[in-house]
Order: sequence, then structure tokens, then C-alpha cells
Amino acid sequence: MLKKLALGASAIALAVASVPMFAAFEAHIINVTARIENALTVDTTPINFGTVFPQEAIDKQVNVSLSGSFLQEGRVDDVDYLIRQKPKCQIDPGVEGPEYATVTDGAEGVFVCPQGYHQLPVLCPYLSKHETTADGVPDNDGGINAFHGPVTNWTLRDTLTTEVKGRLAKSEQDTSDTWNIDLRVPCFAGECAQDWATFVKSNNETADPAAYVQPAANKSVLFGCDLWIEVSGVSRTSEPFEEINIGDPTSESGHSLLSWGPIEPATHNGNWGGACEDGNCRVVYASQANGDGTRSATFTISSGPAGVRYLNLRNLDGIATDDSFEVYINGNLVASYANDGSIVSEVWKWSSVAIPVSVSGVMTVELKSTGVEWPDFGIFGQVAFTRILTSGTPEGTVLNP
Repeated sequence: MLKKLALGASAIALAVASVPMFAAFEAHIINVTARIENALTVDTTPINFGTVFPQEAIDKQVNVSLSGSFLQEGRVDDVDYLIRQKPKCQIDPGVEGPEYATVTDGAEGVFVCPQGYHQLPVLCPYLSKHETTADGVPDNDGGINAFHGPVTNWTLRDTLTTEVKGRLAKSEQDTSDTWNIDLRVPCFAGECAQDWATFVKSNNETADPAAYVQPAANKSVLFGCDLWIEVSGVSRTSEPFEEINIGDPTSESGHSLLSWGPIEPATHNGNWGGACEDGNCRVVYASQANGDGTRSATFTISSGPAGVRYLNLRNLDGIATDDSFEVYINGNLVASYANDGSIVSEVWKWSSVAIPVSVSGVMTVELKSTGVEWPDFGIFGQVAFTRILTSGTPEGTVLNP
């Protein structure tokens, strides 16, 4: 009995010794970064109509366009935005600070000015907003005539019911809108001209002329309205069929890259148009010291399903003498890129190639440098790429053979 007890104790000790031990306190850090850019560029120069007189009609313009970073980013295509109106706040007499401030949303949709500020008589109902530029697709922007909404007690509900929608889309060659902000000046009680009703109805036939007459107490007083241009949605281009991050060995795996230069800037430093945008890229034409000395480099990539398809190339037109290149698919010349002529700037560009309808499945693509070697070719090589993808939409200029 004693032996059996000792054996059992030994077995228990062995079992405990074989259990893995874990730290009671442990931390793992994942580095997460993002560069946040504006999708729109808006001219925010204040619109000052100055001194105006009843029943005048005065036009001012506001430009809204896609930002440079949005235009360069291939993942996104279009932006939906809204033009909204809110009351304007002016500083109280004797208070120090900026002359104007913006309202905040108070209880039950009532706008509130910061302490030390008061609301100006609201100018918003007298402002029409219509786009004047020709869009790639008709009627993708809205509009509103003057004489809309209440002339007092403007609330969030009024802001929302009088908002105007706008849209910009790279795929439709619609990258900028010019809006006409048209002031229709009100008259004051007891002083309106006989044709006041005609003036109002000619601008908005559904408006009640009597509702837009200002009280005599507001005569010679400053009116105000803030226009808020807010992004309401961003749409992506079609999802890539397949994508390669050039210079990233994991992403390159399985795509049979041949005759490419070394990963940059890890190998030779240099600017590379802002470090290849994502930190890594390669050239197709490298010297024998840095590659095999041939002008061409190849890879394989899915051509995608049948239909309209594009091979999209993110190429650097840099300070080399000539960054021109040709594109071959399955041995056939399909497109050519011409150097932009600049030798003082480095710009990453999307160049798109229509994939022939006869091509299916995995295709072999050859990129061939055709330009004259530049002085630093022996170090850096020529014609760099950082991303390559196939998709149903072109990311940039469609190249011809």
C-alpha cells in the first residue's frame, strides 16, 4: 500500500511539471497608422456681398473640386457632398475675440451661438445655389432657388430640408463644380415696391412674397449665413481582380517576377517620388551590377473575368532623362507610355492598359524601358513601379500602343 501511494504522488508531480506555464501579464503591440486627407478642396474665401439694396440680384461663385490626394488615389472614384446653410454668429459689442463664430446644435435642433456672440438676421432664405459647370453625367448635382425656409427661428430641420446635393466622379471626368450663390435682396415692411411679388415669384414660384418681407427694424443691419460643404459619401472603384505590391516579397510571391531591379529605397536610398509612396518599389531596367542588365521585366497576374478589364500600373515619372516604357501582354505589344519630359520632379502616376478580349486567365506581362539611360542609371536604374493591379475600371490615363 505504501509503494502504491508513493507511485501515485510521483505521477502527480510529473503531470504538474509537464503543464505549460504562461505569463500572468503580457502585451503585444500592433503599430497602426493612417494618413487622413480631405476628399474635397473648397474655396473658403468669405463671400461678402457688401452694401446691397432691395430687389437686387447679385451673383458670387464657389468652387468645389476633388483634392489632389483623392485624384491620385486609385482605390476611390467619386464623392457625394452636401451644401448646408446655418445661421451666422457675430461677436457682442465690447467683447474681444474673432468677429464671427459658428453655431452649434442645441436642444431640439435649435442653433446656439458661443458665449459672447449673437445670431445675425438670417440671410440663408435669400440665397439660391445652382451648379454652373457641365458635368460628365447630367443632373448629378442639385440646386435650390432663393426665397426658401423661414426668415426667423432657423433650426436644424430647416438646414436639412434646404440642403443641396453635389457629386464629383473621376470616372465621369467630373472633378470640379462651380456653384453660383445668388443673393436676392429682400425689401422691408412698408417700403416694398409694387412689383415685389413679381420679383419673388420670378425666382421661386412656390414662395409666398409676404413671408420674405423683412421687418423695418432690420434695415441697415448686417445679415449672415454660413454655408457648410460636407462630404456625405465616398465610393470606391471596382475591387481589383488581383493586386501586386511591387517591392513587397509577400505580395510578389506567386507572380513569377523576373529581371526586376532590387527593392528600393532599401538598396540605394534616394527619394523615389516620396519613398515609393508605400515604402517599396523596383525598376524594370537595372544595371548588371544591380540586376541582369536587360531592359525588360516580367510578371504574371490574373486578367480577371470576361468583359471590360484594365491592367493598372503605378509608375514613377521621375528625374531620369526618359521614363518611357512599353507594355506587352502574352508577348504582344498593347500599350506605350511616353515620358512627361520633366527631369526636375518625381511624380507617381496611374497608367492604365485595356486588356484584350482574347486574353483570359493568368497573363504574362512584360514592361520594357525604351528611354535613353540617364547619368545615374548605373546606381538607380530606370522606370520604377510600386503597385500593379487588374480591375474593371481604369485608374488613370488609358495608354495606346
